[in-house]
Amino acid sequence: MVNISRALRQRLAATAVIFVVFCTTFASNGPSVLYVVYQQRDHFSSLVVTAIFSTYAIAVLATLLVIGQLSDVIGRRPMLIGGAALLIVSSAVFALARSAWWLFAARGLQGIATGTLVAAAGAALVELSAPQHRRRASLMNTVSFLTGAAAGSIAFGVMVQYLPSPTVLPFVVEMVLDGLALVGVIGLVTETVQERGARWRLQRPSVPPSMLWPFFLCAITMGLGWSLGGLYGSLSPTMTRQILHVSSHVVAGAVLFTFNLIGGLTQLAFSRRTPRASMFSGLLFVALGALLIQLAFSEHSAPIFFAATLLAGSGGGMAFVGSLALVNELAPPERRAEVLAAYNLVGYLALSVPIVAVGVLTSAIGLRPASLAFTGVLILGAAGVAVMLRRAPTVGGAAEAVAFEEIPVGS
Repeated sequence: MVNISRALRQRLAATAVIFVVFCTTFASNGPSVLYVVYQQRDHFSSLVVTAIFSTYAIAVLATLLVIGQLSDVIGRRPMLIGGAALLIVSSAVFALARSAWWLFAARGLQGIATGTLVAAAGAALVELSAPQHRRRASLMNTVSFLTGAAAGSIAFGVMVQYLPSPTVLPFVVEMVLDGLALVGVIGLVTETVQERGARWRLQRPSVPPSMLWPFFLCAITMGLGWSLGGLYGSLSPTMTRQILHVSSHVVAGAVLFTFNLIGGLTQLAFSRRTPRASMFSGLLFVALGALLIQLAFSEHSAPIFFAATLLAGSGGGMAFVGSLALVNELAPPERRAEVLAAYNLVGYLALSVPIVAVGVLTSAIGLRPASLAFTGVLILGAAGVAVMLRRAPTVGGAAEAVAFEEIPVGS
């Protein structure tokens, strides 16, 4: 009876952690639908939109590097409680936002909350599971992460389109969800770190010389996929209006929902393929998706745009799962944290810097020419890396299923 009771408590605690992960990506992806609303209300440029978007990525990265290891020192539970509380605060700042500066602050807080939660939640889920179920725990972490990302986009789109107070009500709903997550953590999650002998330190990005070349191929492959994801996360509602001549926020949310969902499902489906095959396929799909976006611009075609979204989401998922698998496989165990920190660094720079450049170009020459320049650079980069990938000697064996170390593709 004692064993059953303990097992039940662990399942309830794991459910609470899974819900926190869901709320994290629900919160981070939902506001993308509102950028165009804020832009019209507060009269700022596409550059400001992309800068607000990038603030989140930079905040997540900085948090992962600075306090990513802190849960090993003070425990998972305090980090989960602090992160969930920060999510509530960021939602409140969004609801009160009256200018772009408020949005920068809200996105920054959201990024810090995400960085705080993903590191602690992934470790807590594994520790709450029996050794034979730890792979399933990683899978549940991934599924909740992806489900939240997809659900946030479509839920915000529906609320913004059909319900009153579009810049307030979605964040009130979000605060309710985040509040439930906080209560669940406080009431159900017990500390899973038994020995706290670890000492806090910065996650230092570093790559051993022996794996510099494969790391370069992995990082650029992932970066190309993430940069296209950043374009969708920051400017897809604007693209929807210009390509489809549709102002519906539900359609904008559906585009982001499709991109996030297909990207996540692809990661799950391709987790057992060899890293090289996944990376090569990802590069091909990313390039084709970017090309179809331009064709959709020319033809003002909804079917072509949604086909581009399917290809882009699939390509990003394949590029990510393959490159992460190879990085995990090749990194020496004693230096894996440093290598993953370097991988994170490239990913979040790819999620932010190119998109700010697109924002600068959009403000100067318009969205169509700016996206055309972005597409040209992306296709050339994908083609170059694909050629290098084909010619590179085989490194490592077939990767096992990836544990998705928790790198959020938020927007």
